[in-house]
Amino acid sequence: MQSFDQFFPRMFSQSDWGWKCLFGGILMAFPIVNFLAFGFLYRLLEESRRGGALTLPDWEDWSKLFIEGLCFFVIFAAYALLPLAVAYLLSCLPFISIFGPLAYIMLIPVMLFSPPLTAASLYCFQAKRRLRDAFEINRVLTMVQAGGQELVVPTLVFLGILLAGAPILPLAFFLGVCVVFHFYFRLFHELETRKPSTPLEPYTFL
Repeated sequence: MQSFDQFFPRMFSQSDWGWKCLFGGILMAFPIVNFLAFGFLYRLLEESRRGGALTLPDWEDWSKLFIEGLCFFVIFAAYALLPLAVAYLLSCLPFISIFGPLAYIMLIPVMLFSPPLTAASLYCFQAKRRLRDAFEINRVLTMVQAGGQELVVPTLVFLGILLAGAPILPLAFFLGVCVVFHFYFRLFHELETRKPSTPLEPYTFL
């Protein structure tokens, strides 16, 4: 499998990546409308799940984009937004007056695990498009465990993109998912389809 740093040039080499990502970032900034942006990301990752190259799909079939984006958002909310909210309310908020900004350190574990868990959950969902598959926790955790150290650098890059792009967070999030989640999906696909003749047996995620 290609190393993570090889994925960036492949996306930026496409002549239409700029306007597609800019358009997605703009849509991501608006509630409800952002389901279309999530649908675009869903479609990109669906191709990644089949082992496809990092090729940005077209903005078309809007009704299907909206439905697929809604599914992606539900998974994202369950594995990222909700845990962050709970961690903030239970761990950070009570200690901000005592520790100040240091209280936010308690969010770090959630921030580190949320991206790969969200990706693994969406990967499971896309197999048969059953929402319950996205919440089979043992399967999702098995996928993340199988990815192991190869998930560390992409996750840090994803968080770095969000931090660096904080003033334009919707666009930063859109770009981060395009590249980093694509890498996650290609890694999960490789682990799942690994030939039995190799030293490690293929993982049966699904």
